[in-house]
Amino acid sequence: MKLIIFGVGGHGRELMQIAMRANANPIGFVVDEGVDAPTKEMGFPVFRGLKQFRGNANISFVVGVGSPRARKAIAQKIEAELGAELGAGCFATLVDPSAKIGKRVSLSPGVVICVGAM
Repeated sequence: MKLIIFGVGGHGRELMQIAMRANANPIGFVVDEGVDAPTKEMGFPVFRGLKQFRGNANISFVVGVGSPRARKAIAQKIEAELGAELGAGCFATLVDPSAKIGKRVSLSPGVVICVGAM
């Protein structure tokens, strides 16, 4: 499975660092079409829009936007545009290798556990 980070700001870059440490197979960032963003960030391409990911069941997303309201809207947009094709694999679970996760804890798709979390 290939990972795309939606958002290329500070939170998105932090999630890319986690993805690289966790060997989560990140391939780049994505932003909405028309958003002012670089073409590359941290050596990864910055894709424009979700249309290009249609028909690719080997992609999952993590939303790298800090605002909870914006994060929810983006997640709903991804589900609306790609959820039927990607199904349950639409969102990845991303856990930094330094995080301590309890034995009885289960993590849902889309959850992100950052550096040093217990």
